[in-house]
Amino acid sequence: MGEQLMPSDVSRVKAQELVKKGWQVTYATLFGQSFVDVLAPHHEDSISWHWNARIDILEGRDPDYYADFPIFSRGHMKSTLARRISVVDAFLSFAYGVGGYCLYFSGTEDKTSKHALSISQLLQSDAIQQYAPPLARVKKSEEGGRSLGWKATFIYTDAGFVFHFGSLQAGLAGGNVDDLRPTLIVPDDIDNRKDSIAETGTNLKAFTNEILPMGATGTLTY
Repeated sequence: MGEQLMPSDVSRVKAQELVKKGWQVTYATLFGQSFVDVLAPHHEDSISWHWNARIDILEGRDPDYYADFPIFSRGHMKSTLARRISVVDAFLSFAYGVGGYCLYFSGTEDKTSKHALSISQLLQSDAIQQYAPPLARVKKSEEGGRSLGWKATFIYTDAGFVFHFGSLQAGLAGGNVDDLRPTLIVPDDIDNRKDSIAETGTNLKAFTNEILPMGATGTLTY
């Protein structure tokens, strides 16, 4: 008899088979065909960049670009897309059998909380539980089994992928988890139309001097 696969290995094989079908099929499976149907060319450009860049890194190649800073007008799904790209980043990492660390931050703690809740809900979807169940499970610590699923602004998944949510308002310098540097950095809603010139300058300085340097070789920024 052949060697029997563990449940986690079976789901990883399913994830790998899905990835082989490309980003369009993967996104439709994870988030619904209706989501893919409403994507405009500029949305597809961002998704394609992340998909190809992450797979290049996972397969030991240098991507063409390590960052994508699309300029979407308000109401054009920037946050909707960023959240799903973050989940797909975790999904690709799971399919390739590695962990990862997504640093997702906004300008204020209130905005960050909304993004964290949305990503948490995406991780609990039926599709994620079918194709990558460890991403839908929280990781238990070794100290008395205390749950690390939600610890302050972190989601620890059983797949070894960590989501860290923070804000420029609270400060993020030195962000890391167990000496792991971010593999994906996502700035989302870091500005406000009511911000003064001084506030905008402060946020830009924090972004360029504190946030971006947290990355390491192979870190993608969207």
